[in-house]
Amino acid sequence: MPKLFEGSNSLKFLQWIGRVVPQSAGRKFARQLGGFYAGIGTSLMIQSVKENQNALHDGRLNPEEINTITRQVFMSKGVCLFDYFYYLTRPDELLRVFALSDSTKRAVDAMRQGAVIAVAPHMSNFDMAGHLLSLLGITVQALSYPSPNANYSYHNQLRDAHGMRTTPISPQALRDAKNTLRLGGTVVTGIDRPVESASSQTYLLEVCGNPARLPVIHTRLALETDTPVVLLSVFQHEDLSYELKSSPLLTMAHDDDKATEIVQNSETVLRYAEAFIREAPNQWHMFYPVWPEQTLRVGADPNA
Repeated sequence: MPKLFEGSNSLKFLQWIGRVVPQSAGRKFARQLGGFYAGIGTSLMIQSVKENQNALHDGRLNPEEINTITRQVFMSKGVCLFDYFYYLTRPDELLRVFALSDSTKRAVDAMRQGAVIAVAPHMSNFDMAGHLLSLLGITVQALSYPSPNANYSYHNQLRDAHGMRTTPISPQALRDAKNTLRLGGTVVTGIDRPVESASSQTYLLEVCGNPARLPVIHTRLALETDTPVVLLSVFQHEDLSYELKSSPLLTMAHDDDKATEIVQNSETVLRYAEAFIREAPNQWHMFYPVWPEQTLRVGADPNA
């Protein structure tokens, strides 16, 4: 989340804004604020968005195009932040504004019938999707970023207060997740925030043709519990309504070689994430560098 919005006091202020400001005015202000933030400097988050978008577009965007799509990303994030807090206390309105694709309806039916692991890229109002699942009667445990700071901790409290059980990733959280699945619940987690340090527990996965160190916890969990995985992705339409799309339910394939097993299954899920991100790249709210090993300079000719 951009530093402009960091800190629990800032989140409390945004909660208040979401409760009292009319939606049209709040969205307009949030969109302008996001665009202003994207244009005022060269923070690490702004640079990360530029690098991610450059790699996503195979290095073919010129500097002006990079700046334009980066501004669009931050404007989209601003609107989604406002909407998140606006709908947080208006559950009936949230249910009306969120459409489910046919594949998502099937996924929700599967969640109601038994254990499912749901993963999501940081597309559009991805946080609101977890709230939506809870409103649809799904028992949800969210595996969130480990060792959260004050901002993330308060955000987790908000999630817990509105139907989800949020557990920062740890050995105990993974044991809890297995129990959630054993009881027929749904475990949700992100799929595209890069793993910050290389170790024997991380893998280089191919994403959009480039190597990236992305989470594989969902793959391990699915293999260990024989649970299907579904990828969910949120989109915001031009009329500012939302739609939750999904992959089909994916069954993990076992292999005698554990590294091959994890990489191939993880990349199978990522293919769906790639397709959804490419469908609306200006709604991909990823503020960390996904491809730090990628050397394409922003705006450079990839064929040079």
